[in-house]
Amino acid sequence: MKMIAVSNYIRDVIASNHGVKGIEVVPNSVDLDQFDAPPRAKNNPIRIGFLYTETERKNVRLAIDAVTEVKRRRPELEIVAFGTRPPNEPLPDFIRFIANPSQNEIPGLYASCDVWLLTSDHEGFGLPILEAMACRTPVLSTRAGAAPELIDGTNGTLLPGESKAFADEILRYAEMSPEEWHRRSDAAYESVRTYSWSMAADRFLEILGAT
Repeated sequence: MKMIAVSNYIRDVIASNHGVKGIEVVPNSVDLDQFDAPPRAKNNPIRIGFLYTETERKNVRLAIDAVTEVKRRRPELEIVAFGTRPPNEPLPDFIRFIANPSQNEIPGLYASCDVWLLTSDHEGFGLPILEAMACRTPVLSTRAGAAPELIDGTNGTLLPGESKAFADEILRYAEMSPEEWHRRSDAAYESVRTYSWSMAADRFLEILGAT
């Protein structure tokens, strides 16, 4: 049987924990027709976004703690989050929460933000990274899943899982010149051009056809 993983992280975990070698990688991809946005200016004040879920490994508490610190230091900054269902416990009132947006609405939510947060402890891949970057939004992320493969410092930032680190980097983006932010937005967009589903399918078929 051909063995295929969606990220180097998954491949390496299987190799380390189970001694399985020779696993090929076909990364997850994104619908570049759906997740797309035209070039835009940096918001003033900037808007920060994240995906809300109560799945423990997603560590949304880190995102909430980070934006709480940000709001303490820069009260004018805006925060938006969306998720499939409302939180069991109320979020801070400065977070605008959108419950269960339609698939057609989600790209606009990504594109409305100047920076997107992914704060997971563990991920198999981390598809919101691709979705946000396809909508020209730089991503601040832990090193979970495929984040180290996707984020190179020009299209976002890899960070330790600490709220202060995330808060400091958000504030760095808030103080960034419009020109510098625009370069990072463009870099995010260009980063995902090779992550189309058609390219993933071609790679998958190539692996299946290899002897």
